[in-house]
Amino acid sequence: MTMIKTTDIVIREAEGSDASRLLDYLMKIGKESQNLVIDEKGLPSTLEQEIAFLEARKGASNSIMLLACCNDQIVGTTNCEASLRSRICHGGEIGISVAKDFWGMGIGTKLLDALITWAKRQETGLSKLSLEVRQDNERALNLYRKFGFVEEGKISRLLRIDGVYYDGVRMVLLWS
Repeated sequence: MTMIKTTDIVIREAEGSDASRLLDYLMKIGKESQNLVIDEKGLPSTLEQEIAFLEARKGASNSIMLLACCNDQIVGTTNCEASLRSRICHGGEIGISVAKDFWGMGIGTKLLDALITWAKRQETGLSKLSLEVRQDNERALNLYRKFGFVEEGKISRLLRIDGVYYDGVRMVLLWS
């Protein structure tokens, strides 16, 4: 693979036309990493369901899916889902992934920065982002800590892979 610079990476909101490439990307990363909730099967979604999912989120005030693209190839994703219920709409659940060939290039940093910037600009009152991560995933833990996420609690048996359980950590980022 040719070395890329983070300036070669474009972060943008996902659209319905990205659905096929996104489903392929998710199957690819599910094979590459045991730190994710998805496996080599990717998502249990049809192309039509994924198109509808992405289109429903485009421009929404309580959810977003961002893509990191290099030469029109999806190399990373991040998303946020927040409820519309008034008592809990201040909190968004997030996820993030980067293709293994692109680890260590700052793409996770760019994705998380873009997601947090989006969250803080929402007029829906978002003031908390939450995530779950394997407790032994030091690379991810360091990234989240760099942005100010703090540990909120431990999660027993977060993931089960090939019959082995892995514990996790719940982390949060709060702002006013």
